[in-house]
Amino acid sequence: MDDIESILCWLALIVFTACLVKKSTSGIFYNGSESLNGKVIIITGANSGIGFETALELCKRGAKVILACRDEARGLNAMHSIKLAFKCANVEYMPLDLSSYESIRGFVILFKRKHGYLNILINNAGIIFVPHMFSKEGIELNFAVNHLGHFLLTLLLLPMLKCSNTHSRIILISSLTYIFSNIQVGDLNFTSRPYNSLQAYADSKCASLATFLNLAKKFTFDDVSISCVDPGIIFSNIGRDAWFMSSFFYQVLCRPFTWLAFKGTRAGAQTSIYCACSKDVETKKGGFYSECEQRIPWPIVFDENLCDSVWKKSFEMLDLTEVELASISEHIDF
Repeated sequence: MDDIESILCWLALIVFTACLVKKSTSGIFYNGSESLNGKVIIITGANSGIGFETALELCKRGAKVILACRDEARGLNAMHSIKLAFKCANVEYMPLDLSSYESIRGFVILFKRKHGYLNILINNAGIIFVPHMFSKEGIELNFAVNHLGHFLLTLLLLPMLKCSNTHSRIILISSLTYIFSNIQVGDLNFTSRPYNSLQAYADSKCASLATFLNLAKKFTFDDVSISCVDPGIIFSNIGRDAWFMSSFFYQVLCRPFTWLAFKGTRAGAQTSIYCACSKDVETKKGGFYSECEQRIPWPIVFDENLCDSVWKKSFEMLDLTEVELASISEHIDF
């Protein structure tokens, strides 16, 4: 009997300790009550993870939310889940493959036909732990999806953001891994150096962060801001396609500990929600945010040589048409 009581006491202590640890890793939750009625919002990769949680909350606040996702089945499933949670939710799925310039341009054309303006663009989608693969344009996949895809989408949607006649917001979901970046502008495809999936991911996140903070300084019209968000380390399925994520070792031995130590997706979405809703963000042209407050990013993103070279290389790789360049030049100072 004493043995059973001892075991139960130890179990209770373990559960209590686990609860304390989980609470300490949950981060800050945003408690603002702003309404988003009449706002039109695009969220890329909103079928799961923090993108889905962000969409759920913004629909709850009355916004019209477009789930821009590559996988149609997952996108439609997310849309139906949101409608089940909120019967009055104004949510729509639209196909978007960020690894394809053709898909991005097609998405923008369709969006313009269906909607007259855009209030908030949340560049949330991302990939990690992918093998050495290339986009349809022959660009390393991490760099293509995590950086160039979102950059092209943002540039092509600038006229729609300006048409909102209110303060417009661009939100980029970044990652703290940018501090490990070692971008080599002359070898973004890893043709002259060994490919490392984590290095490629870090490089793409650093390029994206530096480019979007640079973009915030170049707008030629007012009432627009760019917020770059570090959501923290999230317990999500972003790396679901990696071989080790389905391995016995990860599922049995690692997954319980990562669940305990990492933020849940709802907690991870809070800073994105803050940047989409808070009036404090309107007073800042560009900023880096974490735990629902502005922070100072690491010096690497302020390296002028890096920013200039990545900025120029990004435009070169986008292969914009003359019409697109003319439209973009109306909104930013190259």
